[in-house]
Amino acid sequence: MIDIEELSKRHLIPISLIIVSMLTFFYLLSFNKIFILLIAIYAFSVSILLTFIFTGRMFINYLKFRRFFKRLKKEIEKFKE
Repeated sequence: MIDIEELSKRHLIPISLIIVSMLTFFYLLSFNKIFILLIAIYAFSVSILLTFIFTGRMFINYLKFRRFFKRLKKEIEKFKE
């Protein structure tokens, strides 16, 4: 079963970070000032980096659990024999 709290931590927070940073980026882009544009690019890149960190951690945990359940399945089959 999917845990709603974990789903919100793993997926919705990074997605909302990207959406907010994109909106901020396009809003600050309308001012046409170099300094504000650099701040907007920095915020956008940081949010993308945070998203990769969140999803990467989730993917690594998925691979660990998959290996664990494969080993557990083999042990159960050995025990049945």
